[in-house]
Amino acid sequence: MSSDLMARYGRRFIHSARERLATVPALDGDDAAAAARALAFHLHSISGEAAMIGFAELSQRAREVMRTARAVETGTTAPGECAAQLARLSQLVDELERALP
Repeated sequence: MSSDLMARYGRRFIHSARERLATVPALDGDDAAAAARALAFHLHSISGEAAMIGFAELSQRAREVMRTARAVETGTTAPGECAAQLARLSQLVDELERALP
């Protein structure tokens, strides 16, 4: 993990990731597939940005949640499973923020 990149961009990344996730509608209800599609799009961006900064674990976790969101979109996974994974991802974001210089 590059401490220089984390110091320069870490907080901006955390803020951006939270903003992206906040724009996604709830995964339950009539528009679950559309919400899951939007979530997967944002998670793809979050994963790539996290990888560039050096947050490898967060990048990997975002990719895992993205795959689950795609499964919700196609109807092969329940939205609750994706929501639980997303909550764990959010906890990881919180932990990283506390560890930033």
